[in-house]
Amino acid sequence: MSVIDKMLNWNLFVIGDTQTTLGSLLGVVAIVLGTMILVRIASRATTRFFERLTSKGDKGVSAYGSIVKVVRPGDLIIVDNLWLIIKEIGVRTTKANTYDGQEVLIPNSKVTNRPFRT
Repeated sequence: MSVIDKMLNWNLFVIGDTQTTLGSLLGVVAIVLGTMILVRIASRATTRFFERLTSKGDKGVSAYGSIVKVVRPGDLIIVDNLWLIIKEIGVRTTKANTYDGQEVLIPNSKVTNRPFRT
């Protein structure tokens, strides 16, 4: 038996009939580190994918049918016969002002899944 085999089979502790060796502990550490590296790579790839989608400065895109409209802060849109000026586009809602100065929150599903005019 070589020195490396002896080191890997060295018992760290025993619980009942189960022996934990240095080799098994190193295997678990390798799996955890490998998983962390894969998660980091997937996270970066996902971030870069979404950055490329929005790299043109577009904040929101509505695809109703085959018509694609880009919506940005400052745009005037009409949703459900309500004239709105877009102030901020969030992940779930769009913040807009009416002409009389009221601030309203619109679910993005109203902007992306229904027809609206710009």
